[in-house]
Amino acid sequence: MNLRRFFRLPYILIVLAVLGPVFLLPKVMRSTQLGPPPPVAAPPAAAPYASYIAGTGTVESSTRNLNIVAPVTGIVAEMRVEPGQKVRKGQLLFRIDSREAQAELLRRQAAVEVARSNVAAAEASTAEALDQFQRVRDIADPRVVSVEERRHRELVAQAAEKRLESARADLRAAGESARAQAITVSRLDVLSPIDGEVLQVNVRAGELASTLAGVRVPLVLGNTETLHVRVEIDENIAWRFVPGSQARGFLRGNKALETDLQFVRLEPLLVGKTSLTGSSTERVDTRVLQVIYAFDQSKLRAYPGMLLDVFIETPAEKAAGGAGASSAVPAAGGGGAAPTTPAPQAQNAPRTEARKAPLNEARKAP
Repeated sequence: MNLRRFFRLPYILIVLAVLGPVFLLPKVMRSTQLGPPPPVAAPPAAAPYASYIAGTGTVESSTRNLNIVAPVTGIVAEMRVEPGQKVRKGQLLFRIDSREAQAELLRRQAAVEVARSNVAAAEASTAEALDQFQRVRDIADPRVVSVEERRHRELVAQAAEKRLESARADLRAAGESARAQAITVSRLDVLSPIDGEVLQVNVRAGELASTLAGVRVPLVLGNTETLHVRVEIDENIAWRFVPGSQARGFLRGNKALETDLQFVRLEPLLVGKTSLTGSSTERVDTRVLQVIYAFDQSKLRAYPGMLLDVFIETPAEKAAGGAGASSAVPAAGGGGAAPTTPAPQAQNAPRTEARKAPLNEARKAP
């Protein structure tokens, strides 16, 4: 009986090997099927113009975002402002620890007092030497005062006058040194250069404020009563921009928040791109033309540092023709309607006819 079961086992395994995939295949197929694509979190904005160029705009203050740095590397003794606080021009922002500078100022002020005492001593010595010389200056009788004695007293008086001049010069130098140190002490109180708003505070009392390049500045300040948008236009399509063109900005992440932009100025020097769109085809080594626009804050509530998708209207003839139109290729995230390119057959037609002419002449020759 056990032998029969033993010989049936291979048949059972064969049946399981055939029926197993039949039951498992639908489950595997269901697990490999792709589900519906996720919804787009923030669909891109559509261009409001028929002919346009596009660029990325960064919101900034009308005075640009000012990086307020410390005049010297030192410990912040006191931070007087907080982010979002309104400040006036000349208001104290923060103070660098000035104990060492104050000690140096006291030493130089003491040097001024020493120099002033030296001047007083030199004045007394000069007065005595002049008095001694004046007593013998008008005596002509050599039996009373010899010529050598008169000459000696004259030279002593002249030397005393020179020492007095030197002492007065030392006093002036000591005074200027003390005043220079006083200016250094006053510079440790960092004041606001404009009327504006504190946008960012990066150091606190007790932390180090450094003047080294690449270190975060202690404080960022700007005038936010009027906000600007710095639009970066790719160099490949910058030639299509016309100063004063109408523009419209859409808040990145919510295309429903939009506003018209008013042209402010153009910065004609092209600079390296600093704002990236995230496209895989985007070049990061390209240069951009920066255009400044302003907008009404009552229509769009934005903060410095926010990104806008900006569309700038261009004239139809700028978009359609021109000698350089066929070579302009919009960059990723920065181009509008691509300029039309003449058909290759039309471009090559005159050149083809020129090639056929010598062949026809050769066939006609005897």
